[in-house]
Amino acid sequence: MRRYGLLVLLTLLFCIEGNAQKNISDYPYVVVPAFFEFLKEPDQYQMNSLTKFLLNKEGLNAVFETELPNIPRCDALWADVELSPGFIWTRTYVILKDCNGNEVYRSGEGRSKFKEYKKAFQHSLRNAFEIFDPSAAVLDTASEISTTPKTLPASEKEKEAPESVTVVSSEAAPKIGSSNATYVYGDYTLKALEGGYSILYKNEKIGELVPTARPNNFLAKTSMFNGIGYIVDQGIIIEREVEGMVELVPMKFEMVKN
Repeated sequence: MRRYGLLVLLTLLFCIEGNAQKNISDYPYVVVPAFFEFLKEPDQYQMNSLTKFLLNKEGLNAVFETELPNIPRCDALWADVELSPGFIWTRTYVILKDCNGNEVYRSGEGRSKFKEYKKAFQHSLRNAFEIFDPSAAVLDTASEISTTPKTLPASEKEKEAPESVTVVSSEAAPKIGSSNATYVYGDYTLKALEGGYSILYKNEKIGELVPTARPNNFLAKTSMFNGIGYIVDQGIIIEREVEGMVELVPMKFEMVKN
């Protein structure tokens, strides 16, 4: 009888452990799409780049779909942003889904009263991340017991991620600007590196521009600030975080003619 009771107990413990909920931070990757449904073009207003940046700031390993290693799709969470402009408020939620497209986490509501689209969208997204909880447990979904993706509507199929993709190598990563160009913004300078740029302040290196898999987009990582950046016809713009400000502040770097 004791042996039978011990066997039952071990079986129950195994079942409990096997069905234990995962936390968001337990997933090795959070995948950010190149396009959100409320936008008219990929990464419009840098919303996708900003989402990736803010997820990484929360301590998660956020990647674009083209940067995802060749792993089972259900080993990752898939990010989405739901945004609804209104007469007074722009309301935004950060959503995480499993590999079958089931919603497993939804942040609290981020709001903005800005009327300009870019300011309203970025402001409300950043406010949604103020109440984003990377330690939260994801909801139980069918993905816990099945890895067969559900059939998506025709309108969603174009946005569905492939079963697996290969990591972008440094050789394949997009080159940012000319390989020998220098850009200046006040006391800040961008100098070319292999695949990116060094960021200098008064001729002292403080960080780098790190290319993403999306052409002409990158992350700025320095000892003084972090941000997102992109190429424009006039040069390179870095939108950086400034303490005490909810909006990203643009730094417009202009090319120095040799």
